[in-house]
Amino acid sequence: MQKQYMTIINRVVFYMVIFSGIVTPVMAQHNTASVQNIKAVFLYNFTKYMKWSGLEQSSTFNIAVIGESPILDPLEQISLKRRVNQKAIQIKHFENADQINDSHILFIPESKKTELNTITDKIRKKNILIVSEIDGSLESGVMINILISQETVKFEINVRAMKKAGFQPGSELLKLAVRLIE
Repeated sequence: MQKQYMTIINRVVFYMVIFSGIVTPVMAQHNTASVQNIKAVFLYNFTKYMKWSGLEQSSTFNIAVIGESPILDPLEQISLKRRVNQKAIQIKHFENADQINDSHILFIPESKKTELNTITDKIRKKNILIVSEIDGSLESGVMINILISQETVKFEINVRAMKKAGFQPGSELLKLAVRLIE
């Protein structure tokens, strides 16, 4: 009963964060830290609405960021307070795709736009959820793209790429996406 109650609370909080973006626009040019905090919360909340294969064999839930990105600090803050499936969250930082291993999510920031195809080609065969903030990245094999539209943080999903990699996105997540590639 306690677990069921917590699942309901988690969903309510997720929807509040997502829908608060509709009511409270973010000003990307004026408050980059706020935008990065929201993106980090989105990344964390994506974990709640996915079925993760092989997670039981890991001692931690690993979120990787490739290259420099201001999302690292907010992710570190989340990792100190939250867990994924009762596992501590570990934030990993890599400079190139060859280094990426033992991760559950890979975040590709805008700064890696020119390397996007190389990164997705190297990661695609690994069981890693690929998330970016690069316009047009879904067509390059990214599974979730976080974007700012009408001064609001939103996301779009490449369902086909997710399923090909063995991920099962929850229906709640799919309903909230502004665009789906199926």
